[in-house]
Amino acid sequence: MIQQTPIARRTLLGAGAAAAALPRRSHAAEKPIRIGVLSDMTGPYAANTGPGSVLGAQMAVEDFSRAHPGIKAELVQADFQLKPDVALAIATDWFDNKGVDLITDVPLSSAAFALSDLAKAKDKVAIFTGAASADITGTRCGPNHLHWVHDTWSMSHGVASLFGRGDAARRKLPMSAEDLLEAEVLIYLRGLGFSTDRRPAGQKEQADQKPPPLPTGPWGTPK
Repeated sequence: MIQQTPIARRTLLGAGAAAAALPRRSHAAEKPIRIGVLSDMTGPYAANTGPGSVLGAQMAVEDFSRAHPGIKAELVQADFQLKPDVALAIATDWFDNKGVDLITDVPLSSAAFALSDLAKAKDKVAIFTGAASADITGTRCGPNHLHWVHDTWSMSHGVASLFGRGDAARRKLPMSAEDLLEAEVLIYLRGLGFSTDRRPAGQKEQADQKPPPLPTGPWGTPK
């Protein structure tokens, strides 16, 4: 019997970041893998990225180092002030002069676009955990970066599927804190394409029925 052990998000990210950089370091094993957290430290995104992203990355590195003591990993950080040109300048210096192998966080989609092109040109790696544009894995998808976060498509699709439907599965407002938290998780999962319908079969069949027609008003049927 195989025993399954839950994997913490920071452990998985730390392992992924180190593993992504390993092929480029195989020729110089004595040098540490250097990971750069490029974030917003004082601006509007600092509350959900910034210092928290740096701390999370440091914890991931520590987790990975305990599991793989023979592989050295270091962390550097910088505040790009939510300016794409500043982000590009810092990232270029990191790649060219500071020995950085991978850049992560980057809570600004325009900066992520620029860095994805730079990572490809420099044959480096980027893991975007802050930017949310669906184009990062759509029209701007590339071989040297990945997107580990919600995106604009998943959020809008999830909200519409939970709150905009005209059947019994539609969420009603106002919501309790517990229901709101559950709805946020379901929005994310449904936006990614996962089935989250846990209703009995009879209710599922009811959800397949067409919603009632919208009421008409003095200006006609809403569009």
